[in-house]
Amino acid sequence: MKKTIQKIKKIRSLFVEKISKIDKSLARPTKKKEKTQINRIRDRKGGITTNTTEIQKIINGYYEQLLANKLEIWKKWTNS
Repeated sequence: MKKTIQKIKKIRSLFVEKISKIDKSLARPTKKKEKTQINRIRDRKGGITTNTTEIQKIINGYYEQLLANKLEIWKKWTNS
């Protein structure tokens, strides 16, 4: 039983470490003083849009989904 608990703690620790690395890599571009502008982007259907409002919606949706998936995985690990 103790070995199982130790394994779970180790796996959770590795998971948290991986998430931290992902968070750092996502935050890195925002620390730069230079700005990057996205002029066009593909939507889920494969179409290309150049409308800045649509581009913002697509990017926001992407990050919302990314964080929702991360939260779902975290809940599964913490409820185990």
